[in-house]
Amino acid sequence: MKVVTTGFLVVLAAVLGGCPEDRITWAPDGHQALIRASEGLYTTDAEGNLTLIVPEATGPVAWMGDSRRFLVQRRIAVKTWNEGAGLLNPAQTKQIIGWAEILLARALNWKGKLEEFGWRCEDAHMPDEALPLAVLYLRDHHEKVLGEKLGQHWGSLKEEDPFLFRFQLCQLREGKCETVRDLFVTLTEACAVRVSPKETAFAFTAPDSCFGEPRRTLFVAGLKEGDQPVRLMGCVSPGLAWSKDGQYLAFVEAETKELHGTEEYVLGSVEYLKVCDPQGAILSTDNWTSGIPVEDVATVFFDQKAGIDILPDGRIIFSAAEVHMPTSKWIRSSTSLFAVEPKGHGRIQRLLPPEGQQAGEEATLFQLSPDGQMVIIQSMRRHKESFGVFNLASGQRVFQSPTWDGSVFPVWRAKDSICFVGRSADQKPVVNLVDLRTKAIVPISAKWPKKVFEGLSGQN
Repeated sequence: MKVVTTGFLVVLAAVLGGCPEDRITWAPDGHQALIRASEGLYTTDAEGNLTLIVPEATGPVAWMGDSRRFLVQRRIAVKTWNEGAGLLNPAQTKQIIGWAEILLARALNWKGKLEEFGWRCEDAHMPDEALPLAVLYLRDHHEKVLGEKLGQHWGSLKEEDPFLFRFQLCQLREGKCETVRDLFVTLTEACAVRVSPKETAFAFTAPDSCFGEPRRTLFVAGLKEGDQPVRLMGCVSPGLAWSKDGQYLAFVEAETKELHGTEEYVLGSVEYLKVCDPQGAILSTDNWTSGIPVEDVATVFFDQKAGIDILPDGRIIFSAAEVHMPTSKWIRSSTSLFAVEPKGHGRIQRLLPPEGQQAGEEATLFQLSPDGQMVIIQSMRRHKESFGVFNLASGQRVFQSPTWDGSVFPVWRAKDSICFVGRSADQKPVVNLVDLRTKAIVPISAKWPKKVFEGLSGQN
């Protein structure tokens, strides 16, 4: 990216765009759901009684076990450097100032054409997500000298106000959202948030577009005020899962730290990493100097949408493409579901028979039912979507939805109930519940305002 303004806007779009995640998330007891809309966060019950609880856009959410408290990542617009520095921790502030000063020195010493100056610090390992804040620092501290040097290029660049993203623990009380405690602030919106079974920690993945290449990084953090996130691994898929004892995380990591395109074949590993002690406290990473003590339990072709979970018997269930060698680089196998023991390099078992999946039906980002007995698998063909439900013990399909234009966002409400977005006869989005015992589909969103469906009606 060689044009100053264009390069910055592309980076900013990547920073603010986030990544796909569930728009509708039901509480463990199935009585209410959180709905992320473009204008804010709503809650609804199974009858469709809707309430706006957070009047601004939020990032992903994750319920706690009591079905009353939940984690949410809230977006904060930052107008000045002092505002941003007041939200960041001292280490983040110091690092961003350092990157900004490097950019300042390079800009002032630039001898080439201004439109060819690149706003990056590859050698200083500055991620693209830090650029908006670095520019904000320069705008508030070196406005005059940069304006004289860069002219109109600086004028358009400095107008952008960045966002920060704060994790909060909240609770629902009498239909209202109350903040239990503020946690910490990140530079980017998370892709997925998973709370440990012991509810002492949570893990999340977040975009890391360092040097313009799309990546996701895995973090773990405590739930106490003042706890800061610990970076665990880079270049992971968005899916992650906790072991039932709350000590281990399962995820998929690429063997390379650089991804240059979604069509490129890259080897990856299904991994199992101990991150907490038996009491749920996060383990120190200080003794990782000789390498990360992770269990590689399966080798796969890395997929940036790969899903993963833990079955009731402790095995890891994951999506992957079954590829037989030799094969053409351009032939991509459809993904299915597999299970493997987390330790001991046991036999990998395919869970769904090849003949059971339809054309276009991919197991990536599958969803395991609350009792671990069934899975939802989506099908996407020519901008049309549907989903099927499979029994893992038999491998048989137990439900198949109709096909619609646009995203369907299926999600488990309970072990025998699924919530999804369908379409009415005039192609308007409708939120439905389906009872897998009776196959009855019941719409619940007839009285919802149109603005709730922004983000639920199109493609991710």
